[in-house]
Amino acid sequence: MWLSMMPHQGIIAGTDGRENVRELLKPLLVYLQVLQDKVLLLYKVLLLYKVLLQNKVLLLYKVLLLYKGLLLYKVLLQNKGLLLDKSLLQNKGLLLDKSLLQNKGLLLNKGLLLDKSLLQNKGLLLNKGLLQ
Repeated sequence: MWLSMMPHQGIIAGTDGRENVRELLKPLLVYLQVLQDKVLLLYKVLLLYKVLLQNKVLLLYKVLLLYKGLLLYKVLLQNKGLLLDKSLLQNKGLLLDKSLLQNKGLLLNKGLLLDKSLLQNKGLLLNKGLLQ
């Protein structure tokens, strides 16, 4: 009953209820604005971190690819060098068949079957059958 006798005015005399609500909500609005700024800042930091992390991963990937390429190139050069060394340097420029070298010192040279001892004998190209 007492409420029905009060005039329908705002909490503060001479105002409507909306102004009072705004005054009450000002600290909350300021807090929400600060929170929004912090969230945006955190989002920017996370984006920057993601970009930096992605750049580090890409750089690491590039370094690994480059390293792998360099290792592969080094292995290829080493293998090429070893193959050249085995076939040319150790055999003094002759491309020799390993199976023939191991088979009683015979090597195949332009279709002629020659004895290793004959090749060392002042460069004479003699047929094994003719020698006997």
